[in-house]
Amino acid sequence: IAGALVCAACDVPISGYYVERGSQLYGAGRYSEATTAYRKAIKVLPENGPARVGLGNALWKLGQREECLQVHDEAMVVAPDYAPAYTGKAFYLVQMNRRDEAITVLEKLAERQPNARLLAHIGLLFLDVQRHADAVRALREAVSMDPRVATEMPRVRAGLEEAEASLRREEHQGQRE
Repeated sequence: IAGALVCAACDVPISGYYVERGSQLYGAGRYSEATTAYRKAIKVLPENGPARVGLGNALWKLGQREECLQVHDEAMVVAPDYAPAYTGKAFYLVQMNRRDEAITVLEKLAERQPNARLLAHIGLLFLDVQRHADAVRALREAVSMDPRVATEMPRVRAGLEEAEASLRREEHQGQRE
């Protein structure tokens, strides 16, 4: 057992080396080679969240959309507290015009790591998909958690006003029917 612990400790720097190499290759636009480096990092240390997210990002650049999403899912399982796994997948889902799925991913992250900026982004996504009551709830919660969000993220205040106005219109129309 002691030998296994020593070996596991050695794997972390080796895996880190491959992640760094993958990042360099990715930065140079050599996405296929980057995937090879990230896969080596994962082979050495399967719970390496940054390696999986890097692999997913490189796969996206190579046009392998569904595999990119799958790798981000794997990252969320093996490194459940690694926020970029969630935010990365949500970003790609938005790019694919799959906003409802992106919201679900970000809500999972918010359960694990609640913060005002994340809630604000969720609220704005709710607004994008015309879920006005959910948008109001999330945006109010974000501002309540950290009032600076309303000034640091200008779209938050405008989004909240828009969602509240839309909600009032919906309620008014419901009363007329």
